[in-house]
Amino acid sequence: MIALNFHPRAEAVFVKDMKWATNAEGKIWIDAADKLIVAVALWPRREKPIATSVESLRKMAAVFYQYVRMKDGLWFDSYRRFDASRFPETATIWKKEIIHEFFDHVEFVVQAEKEKIIAPDKPPHE
Repeated sequence: MIALNFHPRAEAVFVKDMKWATNAEGKIWIDAADKLIVAVALWPRREKPIATSVESLRKMAAVFYQYVRMKDGLWFDSYRRFDASRFPETATIWKKEIIHEFFDHVEFVVQAEKEKIIAPDKPPHE
């Protein structure tokens, strides 16, 4: 796992709905083998977190996204949280805490090699 702390550059320009991000800093976790983002956490610069582990930031960060790898190696969105109260600048966009949690991902497998596709007698647009 690779973990990086980040913050926007002073000269960074954000679209209107993302201006709140100028006052944020965060941490990103990247799976070293698959080179995919595992989690992202953001918090206002004025609120330095006591602990910056995935587990603590999942509960404490103002914005948190997490992905999970299934047994077969596929990655899925697992958890998203945005606490608008921590970024007052977002009051015109979001007004509350939003949480989306996804679990029990099931992979459905279809074997199509046994099926035969029969061509139509004539093309559909004649």
